[in-house]
Amino acid sequence: MTRALTLGLLALLFLPTTHAQQVTGLDGWELFLDPGHSQTENQGIYGYSEAEKVLRVSLALRDMLLDRTDIDTVYTSRTSDTQSVSLSQRTDRANALGADFFHSIHSNAGAPGTNNVLMLYGGWRQNGQTVEKTPEGGARMGDEYVDAQVEAMRLPTIGNYADRTFYQGFPDNHDNQFPYLFVNRTSAMASVLSESGFHTNPRQNTLNMNADWKRLEAQSFYWGILDWHGVPRSTHRIATGIVTDAESGRPINGATVTVDGQTYTTDTYESLFYRYSDDPDELANGFYYLEDVSAGTHTVTVEAEGYATATAEVTMRDTTFTFADVALVSTVPPVVVDARPEAGEDGFPITDPIRLTLSRPLDPATAGPAFSLVPTAGGDPVAGEVTFERNGFELVFTPDAALEPRTDYTLTLSASATTQNGSPLDGDGDGTGGDDFVLTFISSFPDVAAPRLVSGDPAPNARDAEIRPVVTVAFDEVVVPETLDGRVTLETLGGEAVPGEAIVSLAGVVGETPSPRTTVSFVPDADLAPGTSYRFAIEPGVEDRFGNASAARYAFTFGTGDGALVDVLLDDFEGTSIADDWWVPQQSGSTSGIVTDSTSVSASPLAYPLGGETSMRIDFGWAEGGDAKLIRECFGGCSPGHSFTEEATLRARVYGDGTGVLFRFAVDDGTSGIEVSPWTAVDWYGWKTVTWDLDADGFGTWIGNGAWDSPSSLRMESLQLGYDGEGPRFGAILVDDLAYLRAPGVAADGGPDAGAPLRVDAVWPNPARASAQVRVSLGAAASVTAEVFNAIGQRVAVLADGDAFGAGSHDLGIAAGDLAAGVYVVRVRADGEQAAVTFVVAR
Repeated sequence: MTRALTLGLLALLFLPTTHAQQVTGLDGWELFLDPGHSQTENQGIYGYSEAEKVLRVSLALRDMLLDRTDIDTVYTSRTSDTQSVSLSQRTDRANALGADFFHSIHSNAGAPGTNNVLMLYGGWRQNGQTVEKTPEGGARMGDEYVDAQVEAMRLPTIGNYADRTFYQGFPDNHDNQFPYLFVNRTSAMASVLSESGFHTNPRQNTLNMNADWKRLEAQSFYWGILDWHGVPRSTHRIATGIVTDAESGRPINGATVTVDGQTYTTDTYESLFYRYSDDPDELANGFYYLEDVSAGTHTVTVEAEGYATATAEVTMRDTTFTFADVALVSTVPPVVVDARPEAGEDGFPITDPIRLTLSRPLDPATAGPAFSLVPTAGGDPVAGEVTFERNGFELVFTPDAALEPRTDYTLTLSASATTQNGSPLDGDGDGTGGDDFVLTFISSFPDVAAPRLVSGDPAPNARDAEIRPVVTVAFDEVVVPETLDGRVTLETLGGEAVPGEAIVSLAGVVGETPSPRTTVSFVPDADLAPGTSYRFAIEPGVEDRFGNASAARYAFTFGTGDGALVDVLLDDFEGTSIADDWWVPQQSGSTSGIVTDSTSVSASPLAYPLGGETSMRIDFGWAEGGDAKLIRECFGGCSPGHSFTEEATLRARVYGDGTGVLFRFAVDDGTSGIEVSPWTAVDWYGWKTVTWDLDADGFGTWIGNGAWDSPSSLRMESLQLGYDGEGPRFGAILVDDLAYLRAPGVAADGGPDAGAPLRVDAVWPNPARASAQVRVSLGAAASVTAEVFNAIGQRVAVLADGDAFGAGSHDLGIAAGDLAAGVYVVRVRADGEQAAVTFVVAR
């Protein structure tokens, strides 16, 4: 498209429209609405994008203002999903038109469990005060929008902020005395950017799909604009709410809501959700929205197939929403929707628990006694414990002892099992309750094989092992931990024993088909000798749960390297570092092809034996179908404060689950994009060290050019997981002690050139919670003093006290967990030079 044609098209978008008027007080005011992004950018969890949603909110708001008020003009930066409009085109056009106010409409992104409202106006900190860009008005509009949106969307808010303050903290003075966001910075009128909920939140994304939900959002902005102008809110009586299943809390599709003679049917697969899912049961929002309801008190009647009709009384409010959420009680008797073992299964493992998944939660008081397991040929019932998981939707029976091998069993859940409201079990699934659920199966052969080892790290005959290794091996089944006592050894080839500790753990228990393994990690008490050969061994007599014992000695040798490299820790995954420093996978637009409810990051108490108390657990679930499968786990917001050179080697400790999920590092070289390491298939169990020699190991393929264009200033960007269609779709790995290795005597990031002045980088992370660090770089050796002061000038910490620092970069740790929430200043002096940076401690 030529530039002239593009500008011509844009001109058409901003033509004013005149409609009937009811509310006065906006005459002469011109509003520029900017639905953020373009086309289908920023996909939500279920494939409905931020760009599509905010466009329709903008168009609905425009029509409300033009139809109901005497507003002079409402412009909008785009009117369809086909247009692609740049940031500069948006603000350039608003400035050329001379609009009075610029509102950029967005939704937010984050963890699936996160959802809130946020407003950002153009502003910064100066002399301890917040300064709003001129002309002012965005801050006040943000306040009105927050109040209106919190009420309409029934979400919490994290506030209304000056944009530079939100992104860069609360110093006395920001280095850049202008707005942070482009649209706030370059628009020549009062402005605000709204973040209305999270399109990465499962509940919110399905609500966003509904056309009337977007009208609800627009209505809240409309009332906020009237409040900003000091104009009384116009009367619009709106009955709205969510219809849910009383037992599961899940929104109900196809529910009919009647109020004051008006009827609304909640979305269904056939009416809406087929556009975003191939599964008729995956999506639901239960949302209804009825406008122009008459004044007074009305009965809300809700009906849905398979549920008892429910009613509620509501008294309509004139100038805000009238909410009436209704929970329906199912009339469909509970059925067993999944069973492990399956009916007729031949070879159900004799040590596995039995699981029955129900369509409705059962009352434990009735369901526990209703369960029985007996040999089909006769005999006593199998003793065991019945428990309930997933809020009563899953019954689990755990036998006290292994089942008899190669035996026919009959499992029964009798009709005496009921829901909390007394609905009896529909055992045969014919739609009528009151009959037993029965299945038969045959148990597996007994285990007669002794446990054997299937993987190890270091690899047998390796010659470059670390001088302080954690030697890890995995058995092919669960073994009795006590039988390992005294049988795990590490020694020199001359027979000299290495003192240390053997740690036993269970691995491979996550996934579609759990395959438990026992891992053994031997941790030496001290460094091994460099350049020396060692033998690891497990003596005979290790037993599995059936008493099968290993009869042979398992042993392998490996050699240590020279131990010359220095490791520089990037993250130890302790304390709150995971929440502070790492995005959840759904925050990255590059993450794709996942089952969002099964994909997350969290802290795990199973840590690398030399790595503290916790590690980072990455749970993954890969969606079926042909979409690209990638989890991008961003470090430090994908722009951390560490840097290194191409001579470094990245290293991570990875605890494998045996699924074969793909793992790689991603590094930002600041010029050509992001380079990635070749994929490593995590086909092992237990701890293993994964490395990427940046200079020698080559590159994988992603969005870089396969070369280091800025080899002296590389930054850790993310960890990534992938799926090649092989192996289980669900699982988890652990990552600990992320670091890079460098030659001794080399500055962490090369440091400034000789003779360069003192440089103090921004505190990272910021805001800080448990810990933070600040990097001090010197062009020459100097005596350094570094102190932390609170907002009233009191010294609260000393990081360096006249210490002699060499030329290069030095990372100083800040114990933020010892500080109260607030704003702090780090002041650094070095041989007559001085510099300061600010940071925020959050709780």
